Amino acid sequence: MALAAGAAFLASVAFTETHPDEDAALAIGWLLSRGWLLYRDVFSHHLPTDYIPAELLASALGPSRLAARWLMLAAWAAASSALFALLRRNRDGAATAAAYTALSAAWMTYWHGNLLLIETWIGHGVVLAAAALGSPLAFSPEATPRRGLALGALLACLALASPTFLPATALVAARAAAEPAWRSRGRWLGAGAVAAGALWLAWSALHADLSLLVDHVVRFNVTVYPRFLGLRPEHPLLSWAGGVLADHARAYAGALAWTSLDRYFEGVLRLALLGWCAWHATSGRIGLAAWWLALLVALAPRAEPIALAVPFHRSPWFFAATLLVARGSVLAAPWAFRGPPARAAVGAVAAAALAVTLIPTAIATSQLREFSAPDEAAQAVKRALRECLPESARVAAFAMEPHVFVDTLREPAVPAVFYLPWQATWPPARERLLRAWDRSPPAAVYLSGSLDVWGARWESWGSDVEERLRRGYVPVVAWPPDEPERFQVWVARERGDAFVRCAAFADGRSAR
Repeated sequence: MALAAGAAFLASVAFTETHPDEDAALAIGWLLSRGWLLYRDVFSHHLPTDYIPAELLASALGPSRLAARWLMLAAWAAASSALFALLRRNRDGAATAAAYTALSAAWMTYWHGNLLLIETWIGHGVVLAAAALGSPLAFSPEATPRRGLALGALLACLALASPTFLPATALVAARAAAEPAWRSRGRWLGAGAVAAGALWLAWSALHADLSLLVDHVVRFNVTVYPRFLGLRPEHPLLSWAGGVLADHARAYAGALAWTSLDRYFEGVLRLALLGWCAWHATSGRIGLAAWWLALLVALAPRAEPIALAVPFHRSPWFFAATLLVARGSVLAAPWAFRGPPARAAVGAVAAAALAVTLIPTAIATSQLREFSAPDEAAQAVKRALRECLPESARVAAFAMEPHVFVDTLREPAVPAVFYLPWQATWPPARERLLRAWDRSPPAAVYLSGSLDVWGARWESWGSDVEERLRRGYVPVVAWPPDEPERFQVWVARERGDAFVRCAAFADGRSAR
């Protein structure tokens, strides 16, 4: 019943606005389904795991945002069902699973539907792994061989998702190794991990140039990307770890600084976690409290405040924290009362407390509907690119506008679906992009209104692109007219007149 209510509540996420990171995952997955190779043909500094769901989806249905959202909704429902099945026979286990389902559905409304991102999958994985271990949540699911296989596979998936999740993976694995029941199933855990790793390797061998993985994922992320994150280049890993700890310290110290609804809800969650850990520590379970605090720190590896949104890169933290708070909290308390009136009263109090956050959030996010209220100007331009350029034509989009490829079904003319300052300062990425442009220039180029990224001015890193535009292209679209604050479209000079005639924008103002 809770699962059905949560799914109905979360279904609205399928229609909320898109985000560039989600579009990038969808666009790259689509390209991989068309035979492109990750790292060789398209740039990414992420592990192949990011693109497995999108590639499988695109192979079946094409680059459909709506299908991607419903795929992830199904994944969330499957994770919640698995949690319920795992805990249903334990004391308060079913109640905790129900509370987790309701809370996780509510939290996901803050993310504007960014469900294709790998952090969401890993958030579910962490929750299932933590629940399967038993004692960290005061549950005791039996360590059967089948559950050993599942836990081993989950640990492998966590390790292969992102380098930033390696500390969390190590903590979960260490907890399993410390418990005799799970340690006795070591062979089954190993078999599950090997099976998941073999499937990952098989998919990656088909869709990625693994000889370039270390260069893109390790060297780039250690030597180039940290400079734009403000990390010390001589000790990037230590600097990153120190930044994570400092960010958590500030967050816990400011848990009562409720300047906005999202801060209110996150502050309440952090206070509840501190109370939970303090209670266990004072009860003599210091190791358990310390393990959970360490895991929760490891699950939020970067600070990323976003207005009206839970930072999606930290979604594993929110999922795990929600599971922890659901255990024995007021949201699960109605099941602990024997009389229906008492259950109803406590349930009403819990619902009222939750509504303080959820109702204003629903009102705010209801205005962010990509599908029910699309940007007509942008839709018209992308429709023109799709209809006025041959299917074989390739386009480019800067700085990060991967939606252009998804919506026009035109492949990128350069080996990237996004091009940002950190790529422009990395010689391999910059040189490959310019070589591809000069060898086969794009038929059209889409520019976002603001090309400044993280304080880096477009003039300082986009001069190569700008020079090629001025030399061989004509601007055919600016919106608003003569004031390109939102986007521009440039078309190859020889195609300019034909493109304008074909587009014939209905408002008569877009073409010039």
